[in-house]
Amino acid sequence: MDGLMADRVRAFLVHLACSAAVALTLAGLVFGVWYPVPLDMAVGVREIFLIVLCVDATLGPLITLVIYRKGKKGLAMDLAVVVILQVAALLYGVSVVAEGRPVWIVFNVDRFDVAQATEISGTNRDRAAPEYQGFSWTGPKWVGAAIPEDPAARTDLMFEAALGGADLPHRPDLYRPLSLFSDAMRTRSKPMEELRAFNNEHNVARVMKQWPAATSWLPLSARNQDMTVLLDGEQQVVAVVDLRPWAE
Repeated sequence: MDGLMADRVRAFLVHLACSAAVALTLAGLVFGVWYPVPLDMAVGVREIFLIVLCVDATLGPLITLVIYRKGKKGLAMDLAVVVILQVAALLYGVSVVAEGRPVWIVFNVDRFDVAQATEISGTNRDRAAPEYQGFSWTGPKWVGAAIPEDPAARTDLMFEAALGGADLPHRPDLYRPLSLFSDAMRTRSKPMEELRAFNNEHNVARVMKQWPAATSWLPLSARNQDMTVLLDGEQQVVAVVDLRPWAE
């Protein structure tokens, strides 16, 4: 390998290592905090974000491999432009992912629904209690949504949802602490054995072994893939697991 190519390879490897470190950090933030596994699959962000990371983390170093020549006039400026473009593309991708992050997991009559930040309007947030107006940056919070007691309000909610507006899980003004819905959850929850009707026997056994405190479950409805919420005997949430809650 001649000197020029050796310099280019070294520059490429340094750039690649730095890019990979940033990508891994962001992946930890996205998949460990904003979209805790398996919610990343439930809302369909995993493949998209991993593609963004891989392209961004490799394209910049590849450009460096092509343009790098030690002592080249204007090299610092060229590399700065590459890094700026790389960072800008990455920040754009992260901002899109951040805007769509799950902010609430809402008990809704007989199931849970994932409510993403982009699905909740400012108007409904402004009408909510203070604790439900903000969007968490540390992962989705668990709440319940109460059907309005007033018949006219129930009718308005039904028509709004039918016309493509906010449905019950996307109405923070109707959110209440999840503990208030324990009796409804107990009534609606299903025994663990029923998961065998919709899932591979081995997968159900693995989940039951991994989460021995789980005694029942409820469906989790999400944009990309419906999953299952495990509950213990006190109707406390144990985990979200990648099992189907109904036939597909």
